[in-house]
Amino acid sequence: MSVKTKIMVLKRIRAGDYDLLIKAYSPLGTIDILVREGLIAGSKFFGLFEPFNILKVDLKQRGAVAVPQDILHVNRLSLLCRDFERFMWMSWVCSFILKNVRFYDPYLFRTFYKYLIENPKKSYPAYRIKLILDFLELSGIKPVLLRQNVTGKRLKLRLSDGSVANDGDIEISPGVVRTIKRIGLSKEIGKIYVKPEYLQEAEKVLNLYIEHHMR
Repeated sequence: MSVKTKIMVLKRIRAGDYDLLIKAYSPLGTIDILVREGLIAGSKFFGLFEPFNILKVDLKQRGAVAVPQDILHVNRLSLLCRDFERFMWMSWVCSFILKNVRFYDPYLFRTFYKYLIENPKKSYPAYRIKLILDFLELSGIKPVLLRQNVTGKRLKLRLSDGSVANDGDIEISPGVVRTIKRIGLSKEIGKIYVKPEYLQEAEKVLNLYIEHHMR
């Protein structure tokens, strides 16, 4: 079977002396692509299947993997990695997709593209939380706490719906609840200042929430 589709390259793995195994996000889901002679400078695929690139490819299924027959278009987002911080940010976005995304959705694809081309600079912990919240909303599991008025000093989060409740499963501080709500409502993440410890705890709590729903 042959199919023409758009892919987002998430990871590149060396397979033998000359070949590459690519992990990619596409309308077919998260797929494996075997690029024959992808490491040879004279190959027509050399330098194209780099992490972060968006490609339109003609693929043929060969067992558990797909094999590219032709490249129809390349958007070289890999060229945005001008510094280490930008590389780490884009790598985190791709790692998040590999770890958590179980299905394809065109809105998710566009959202991940939007975040890949962002340049968070020193605000990337807050951008990570914003991406997670956007992912949860598009996945239909937006945490209820985002629309709750929460008071008290000792709070608990219910993993089933992301609400703050007395019978919650894990403890969460008021500062972390405020941090999640503030980032969720903000349209200018780079201008937000939040205590680093709140950002770390917020990301940890949201990851536990994702794990609960994706297991």
